[in-house]
Amino acid sequence: MGRRLLIGIAVILVLIGTGVSAYWYVLAQRLSDGFTAWTQARRAAGWAIQARRPSWRGWPVTARLVVPDFRIAGGEAEIPGGLSWSTEQLLLDLDLRHPAALILRSVGTQHVGGAKTPGFPYTARVMRATLSLTHPDAPAELAIRALRAGQNGLAVGAIDALVALNAAASSDQSAVAMTLTANLVELPVGTNWPLGPHIASLTTESALSGPVPPPSDPAHEAAAWRDAGGALHVSSLGLRWGPLDARLTGTLSLDRSLQPTAEGRVVASNYAPTLDALAAHRVMGNDAALAAKAVLSLLARAPQAGGPSQVEVPFTIHDRTVAAGGIPLTKLPELRWPGGS
Repeated sequence: MGRRLLIGIAVILVLIGTGVSAYWYVLAQRLSDGFTAWTQARRAAGWAIQARRPSWRGWPVTARLVVPDFRIAGGEAEIPGGLSWSTEQLLLDLDLRHPAALILRSVGTQHVGGAKTPGFPYTARVMRATLSLTHPDAPAELAIRALRAGQNGLAVGAIDALVALNAAASSDQSAVAMTLTANLVELPVGTNWPLGPHIASLTTESALSGPVPPPSDPAHEAAAWRDAGGALHVSSLGLRWGPLDARLTGTLSLDRSLQPTAEGRVVASNYAPTLDALAAHRVMGNDAALAAKAVLSLLARAPQAGGPSQVEVPFTIHDRTVAAGGIPLTKLPELRWPGGS
């Protein structure tokens, strides 16, 4: 009786192992075929893709395709100078327990830059994107930890984002919708940043309305997007940088000269030391800073929950001039579009 029981258990374990292995092989083949089809489609669209021979890992829980020395470059028709990205290892994962989600990870030093350049190196302890295979319109999830560009370059402690794309969007739909949070930002060394080198946090919830214009030079694409009613709608943007603690809502578009034009409202605390810092770094004039502080002090209110006084004022960008509460603050440099006159 005991011997037959052991044999039965052994048979069951063999059947389970065979079933898991077969399931793993099916997912691995599905992943391989999908990656091959994606690579062929990108190459047909003019992108250059290079990589060494992929290998398989992860049995029995994860079907993982490991692509060493992966690099993709191209897009010169849509992006000035094109775009390139490379990584020491690109990992594509399908979890046997959750096969509807594709997880992409990048390991080792990565480079990003123009299509015909080596790119700028950066590293990240975690670089992960999660894509839905059953709902193509579902937002992609992005998680980055301990991002650092060079020894003295930009460093970010954590970035979390949700990004949804809709290439067929009309002017009343979102072509790109994004929610993003970045914490512990260290700005590159060597620049005298007006509010200091540390940004405690940056959060945004925004949507770029369509339609997406056909590929052309950037100036014509921008004009086509503007003429079709395209705009960037910022539902919420929060920034804690140096003394500044601000929240902004507004809409940005392009004027007839393809320069930014915007209107919205901003709620800010610690506005006086912020204006002093901007004037000290010559972002704005001393007289403008004094006038802005005088007006804002009349509008400031103490929050019911306590804390520093806050001011809520409308802001505009018109003819490259940034104004808050009707007071001109600074002049933006002219935005020059490649391909424009």
